[in-house]
Amino acid sequence: MSNETVNIIKVKLIHTLNRGIIYTAFPAGEPVPFTVLFNKQTSALQFNVDTHSPVISKGEVMTSMYRNLDDCNFCKTFFELESTKDDHYDYRFKFAGINKQFERNIFRFSKEKLDLQIPDQKKSSNNYLLVLGWKLYDMGDDLIFFFVQRRCYNNISRMNILRTMGLQFATPRGLEILDRYHENSENSIKKVKKVDFLDGGDMESSDILGE
Repeated sequence: MSNETVNIIKVKLIHTLNRGIIYTAFPAGEPVPFTVLFNKQTSALQFNVDTHSPVISKGEVMTSMYRNLDDCNFCKTFFELESTKDDHYDYRFKFAGINKQFERNIFRFSKEKLDLQIPDQKKSSNNYLLVLGWKLYDMGDDLIFFFVQRRCYNNISRMNILRTMGLQFATPRGLEILDRYHENSENSIKKVKKVDFLDGGDMESSDILGE
């Protein structure tokens, strides 16, 4: 008889969330399954985390889910995000790159892109799910962040829509050090704002996703 541990995950699919992909994170070195729920035709997104995992139930690892990435210290500290809204595009927190101040501290350990339309080599997809996994070099498995980006096209409004969510796994040590990084970032921003000759300057960040 096999000695392997079997994880049973219950996923509830509804008409607004009719697809799901199961992943496993390893905060504190322990497996924690979670599901990214989405819809094939709309921008709806949701996470479903296995709270029965021992490190979660014992309080050794805290999970945080973010719909508004303005509330996420990890994103505000390490990422460059773009939001656009006009007659053709409605993008909220599109991933545009890494904060150059911390590019030596962070690395992407996972990238998966699920194309939800028939591939066409002549043009890029406008209906996909992108999942990026991030860690810090000096944190190991104490802090793990998943950035999920969903893009689709609405045939009725003729609008390109992009929505994002974040899922964070952190030990108490991970949260403490994240706070230090965020505080350092905030103090650096305040110092830059005091330099008058930089006022009004725009800095463009390259899109590292290769879209």
